[in-house]
Amino acid sequence: MHSVGEQLGSASEKVSSCKAFCQNGTLRRYEQIGIGAEGPEQEFRTLFELMEGLLRELADEADAGADNLVAAMRCLAEADANAQERLTQLAHKFAEADTGSVGSHDLWPYVVEHQMTHYIKNLFGATG
Repeated sequence: MHSVGEQLGSASEKVSSCKAFCQNGTLRRYEQIGIGAEGPEQEFRTLFELMEGLLRELADEADAGADNLVAAMRCLAEADANAQERLTQLAHKFAEADTGSVGSHDLWPYVVEHQMTHYIKNLFGATG
């Protein structure tokens, strides 16, 4: 997305050069034609200024969006790693139960309680 921002910035610069072309009477013509010697020069300048500003703003937004996307991907990767760690711990507890090292009792109530507690804490934003 940063390349999109760069391209938009480049487009803004091109619009700026068009705006420069329309300044200082470069579009002058015979006064009796249309709306005078300058014609629509002022309207073109206004249009180019607006386009230049909007393209720059959009370029900044695209760059910010790229940064936000990277941050979201990191957050998701961290959440996946945490979930993987919890699942690995749970798998070890099941494996211990199968070998009898934890005892021959059923771990299912523990799993349900653990998952429900975790779900409720996340649901209500509780910590700890």
